[in-house]
Parts: sequence; structure tokens; C-alpha cells
Amino acid sequence: MLNWTCKNTVQQFNEKYYTQVDGVAVGSPIAPLMTDVSINWLIDNACKIGCSPQIICRYVDDIFCTFDSKEKIDQFFYNSNKVHLNVSFSKEVEADRQLAYLDVLLTKTETGIESTTYRKNTHTGLYNEWESLSPLQYKKSIIQSLLHRSCEICSSYQLIHK
Repeated sequence: MLNWTCKNTVQQFNEKYYTQVDGVAVGSPIAPLMTDVSINWLIDNACKIGCSPQIICRYVDDIFCTFDSKEKIDQFFYNSNKVHLNVSFSKEVEADRQLAYLDVLLTKTETGIESTTYRKNTHTGLYNEWESLSPLQYKKSIIQSLLHRSCEICSSYQLIHK
């Protein structure tokens, strides 16, 4: 049944029809579950091949790992990309004692790790023009959600204000 659900998907593009050859169609109701199972399987197999991370956290297909040496990072990355031919991971390694993961910027300090909100360089800071015709409650909700996000992510009161 699972095979039938994943393989019998038809898509239309430029008046041509295509069938799903590998994986699960984007937007399919079963896609989130299959992604979760597949990523767990990939990580388990990469750990069986070689070294395992000290800490591993995951949000959908974004994986955060810690290792005690750069060689182990490279080995785990290489092993992860060997598990399945159609899956290719990319990696980011800390630079200047900092690493961005999702919308969190982690910084190594003398006493531990600090966390603060992170925005890509392309972030414009514009969510909704105040003069727009959007309801006032929507505008207030944007402010509330950004404040809540900052309070949840930032590791200190000073970083919230920064």
C-alpha cells in the first residue's frame, strides 16, 4: 500500500503528465511522514558505517551535530552522503566561533554557548507595511510573534535587546 501511495503519483507541467519515479511527491499527504522516516534511516545508517556525533538534533531535514574533531565531521558527512544515491547533504561548520542553525545563531563563549536570533543577509526586515490595508490585529500579531521568538531563542536578556 505504501509503495502504491508513493509511486502512483501523477503531476502535470506544461500540459504534459509525469509520474513519480523516486521518493514522494512534494505536497503529498504522506510526504512529511516519509521524510521523517527516511531521514532517521539515513542518519542511523551513516552512524553504523563510521563515527557517530556526540549530540544530534534534527528538525525535518536540517540536522545539527557536534563532534570532537574536524576529521569526524568530514567522515560523518561523507558517510551520510554514501547511504543513498539520490540524497545529498550539505554542511556548515562553525566559523569565528559561530554557527547558524535554522533561525538561531549559536556562539561559543568562554563560559558556554549563547543563542540569539539569526537572519540571513538577504533579510529585508519588512513583514507588512504599517499603512497597508491589513487588519490592525495582524500587524500587532507580527510584533507579538517576533518578541515571543526573541524571548524563546535568546539566551540572555541583553541578547533580546540586541
